[in-house]
Amino acid sequence: MRRLDESQVRLSVFTEKEGLLSAVAHDLHLEAGQLTLEIDEGPTVNIKVPTRSLRVVTALESGQPSGALTSGDHDKIEDAMRREVLKADAFPHIEFSSTSVGRGEGGYTVQGILRLCGVEKEISARIQSDGERYKTKVILHQPDFGITPYKALMGALKVAANVTVEVSVKKSDAETG
Repeated sequence: MRRLDESQVRLSVFTEKEGLLSAVAHDLHLEAGQLTLEIDEGPTVNIKVPTRSLRVVTALESGQPSGALTSGDHDKIEDAMRREVLKADAFPHIEFSSTSVGRGEGGYTVQGILRLCGVEKEISARIQSDGERYKTKVILHQPDFGITPYKALMGALKVAANVTVEVSVKKSDAETG
């Protein structure tokens, strides 16, 4: 079994803003500061992310990093995300366990159960070979997991219900003997 951590695996979450005041808000790039990815010869794939490890990397403008956030802004966003959105005290981990892994052209298809905020939901991901890395991108609809997307100013500013999760790992780290 291969056991990888955040030094070998990147898990990013991308949020988008919406609402009447979205022009003054920011899309966000978040990243898991801690995680464990286990891959065995089955093959099976398991990922465990401490909810409190999600951190704001940067604000985004037109998909590009911007210096729009102060360290205080990072702290406020992370606090709201942990307390109000992900309820980290009640749900300390985000977990994915594969139920099937199939090899296909240029990569794999993985199906499994995602446990997020106390809700289990089956999801599917296509893992593509991209040079020296395996990458996947999954769009999650927050309300499917009982999550009310963050909003402020009576809803004039809010995070869109869909968030994009991207996972990337070096092929040499992911391959099991």
